[in-house]
Amino acid sequence: MHPLNYCLGLAKACVDLGVQIFEQSPVVDMVEKNGCVEVKTAKSAVISQDVILATNAYIDVLPKSIHHGINRKILPVESFIIATEPLSQAVADSVINNGMSVCDNNLLLDYYRLSADNRLLFGSDSSSEKDMVAIMRKNMLCVFPQLENVKIDYGWAGPIDMTLNSTPHFGRISPHIYFAHGYSGHGVALTGLAGRIVAEAILGDDERLSIFEGLKVPSVYGGRIIKDLATKIGVQYYKFLDKYR
Repeated sequence: MHPLNYCLGLAKACVDLGVQIFEQSPVVDMVEKNGCVEVKTAKSAVISQDVILATNAYIDVLPKSIHHGINRKILPVESFIIATEPLSQAVADSVINNGMSVCDNNLLLDYYRLSADNRLLFGSDSSSEKDMVAIMRKNMLCVFPQLENVKIDYGWAGPIDMTLNSTPHFGRISPHIYFAHGYSGHGVALTGLAGRIVAEAILGDDERLSIFEGLKVPSVYGGRIIKDLATKIGVQYYKFLDKYR
């Protein structure tokens, strides 16, 4: 699946149903009153019966008056991906010959698949060092040494909303404010399920949401500095375990 095309398709489906999408509109406050929720931006406000916080790894950007401390459940962890130049069919078949997406069983796992134009997309290291493309290429060659002379055309990164025990965190701040995050690297598949579960709860059937609310998700206290430190320590610890276990 192409994640961006999936997202664009969902957005188009919403717009076709009459949904309005407002971008570049940071929320500065949120107030409940008279059974509704008022969401405020710097220039305007929107009143809704229900609100869903779907900020994933960016929840720390929100004011505390909005997230009410649920940001403590989330550790933003960088994930990096490189894309090779298009491979010949013979080389592509030597990498993955069945069209599958693959990940290993490391704690800091490698994951990879071929694109429609036979590029290898390879995701790996989470150390946030300066020359991540070179580091990622080295990791790729450990798995696929036959790609030694293949060029890397693209490299990019983004934060993943991890939890300490990799358990998704869905629930309610109040009867009218819902949240879903903590997908821990499985967001492309899980976000669709999360949306359905929260929608069911808003429409009166909260059986499945209540199950997720009962899952234990540890908190990280101390703010963004402690989170960053905990993430760096955790990455190095997992690297050690992957190397010597």
